[in-house]
Formats: sequence, structure tokens, C-alpha cells
Amino acid sequence: METRRELSVLCSNFCGIFLGCILIIKPDKNWCICLVGFVGLQALILLLQYYLGSRSFILFQILPIKYNYHKRSDQDINRATDCVICMTAVDFSHPPNVCMVTPCDHFFHSECLRKWMDEKMDCPTCRHRLPPV
Repeated sequence: METRRELSVLCSNFCGIFLGCILIIKPDKNWCICLVGFVGLQALILLLQYYLGSRSFILFQILPIKYNYHKRSDQDINRATDCVICMTAVDFSHPPNVCMVTPCDHFFHSECLRKWMDEKMDCPTCRHRLPPV
């Protein structure tokens, strides 16, 4: 019982000293201006990233290479393949943006692969890691 009383006295003394130190601080106009400016700068950076893209703030030399999922060659037109996501044939006679090819050379419908990549960043066929779109 004695230790509980001592603990409560110690806690009340600590809180009194801690709150006393905080309440002693006087408002400073310069500190408020700096804080508002810092928060405003952060908001400006977030807006610029939203409109220009997050890659616009990274040096070009250190940017990762973006993979082109819509690249095709003449050999691809002769191949008959199915999209393993929706289990239907991939038609190469359509424009190039209708089908996508992964770095591991598997073909999928663009819509199917985009939905798949929203869930997993692995190839549906061989589980090879896929770069972001």
C-alpha cells in the first residue's frame, strides 16, 4: 500500500514537472511561420508528385529502366498462345496495346495482366518477378 502511494506521488510530480516545462514555452511568431512554411513545402512537393509523377524527382541516372510490356516482334504474330489468366486465345491481329509480353516472354491480354499485377507482381505462368508497369 505504501509503494502505491509513493508511485502515485512520483507520477504526479513527473507530470507536474513535464507539463510545467511545456507550459513555460512562450508562443513564438517565427517558430509558427517556419512550421507553416515547412508543412506548406511538403504539401507542394506532394502536389507536384501527383501531377508530374513520382519519378520526376529522381535523377535520370539512377532511375530504374522501365520495361515496355507492349513490345512485339514479327515472330510473335506467328505464335498461337493462350492467356493463362482468362484461358482464351491471345489475338495478335489487334493493335499492340491489346496484349502484353512479360520479360520472360509470356503473352497475356493487357487487361488480364494489369488486374493480375494489381494483386501479384509475379508472372502467372512461371512466377518470375515482374517489373512495374
